[in-house]
Amino acid sequence: MRIHKNIGAADRIIRIIVLLIALFFGYKISPWFYLLALWELFTIITRWCFVYDILKIDTLKKR
Repeated sequence: MRIHKNIGAADRIIRIIVLLIALFFGYKISPWFYLLALWELFTIITRWCFVYDILKIDTLKKR
């Protein structure tokens, strides 16, 4: 399976916000939120989300 980018700029900004919130809740409430933060970090860096791939969602603007 070839990984292709499917996360656009606006989606990355939203994921960065979710990452920061997950880090905060991981510190304050439960360390399980760190798993969400790790997942978001992975998707931000690679610009690929397997859930989007399964659902055929692409927020990346094509040129």
